[in-house]
Amino acid sequence: VGPASASTTGTTIDATKEVGEPNHAGNSGGRSIWYRITPASNGTVTIDTAGSNFDTLLAAYTGSSVSLLTQVAANDDTTGLGLQSRVQFAGTAGVTYNIAVDGYGGASGAVTLNWVVAAAPPPPPPSSLSVSIADASILEGRKKQTMSFTVSLSSVSAVKVTVSYATANGTAVSPSDYTAKSGTVSINAGATSAVVKISIIGDRVKEPDETFTVTLTNPTGGAVLARAIATGTIRNDD
Repeated sequence: VGPASASTTGTTIDATKEVGEPNHAGNSGGRSIWYRITPASNGTVTIDTAGSNFDTLLAAYTGSSVSLLTQVAANDDTTGLGLQSRVQFAGTAGVTYNIAVDGYGGASGAVTLNWVVAAAPPPPPPSSLSVSIADASILEGRKKQTMSFTVSLSSVSAVKVTVSYATANGTAVSPSDYTAKSGTVSINAGATSAVVKISIIGDRVKEPDETFTVTLTNPTGGAVLARAIATGTIRNDD
């Protein structure tokens, strides 16, 4: 059977167990009939014997023959169904599940088998909101200055977005060239950018341009990282 939700009927009267057939739900039973269910999509498979007129056993297996069965789920009595049974398991599209219905202690009677395959919800779409940090540069000068790195969103967000940042040495080294810093920057709801400010240490030494980096991590508010690393360039002016 293949529909996502359906019922079928049968009877275990005069049925017998196959040679090598396992006990179902821990009971020897003795009068089993079998069904096959092949889900068309991944999802939660729920099967029960509600409506049957005897004390049922229910089990689901994978495997191409009785000797190769692997149990997926099994149940004797379930809450709310009295002496009837219910199993539930994560089904995989295209996999055939062998369903055994038997009777507790050899009981038999009219079978009603009901099944539902609840398709797994689709994965959430990738976030369209991204956060980036732009490069920055400044003339070194001879006194302390501030280099500003702009952190921006790809679009306006209805909630506040935060992102962690941290500096790292390059050819510019803290604390002689700049002051190392880490923390969290916030972009408020309705805004699209914020600034990370890094202190630059000026001097009178003639030297090549020097660089360090600022790296973003751990964005919140549904944002993902687009450009996570910016380079800060201290341009020599001596």
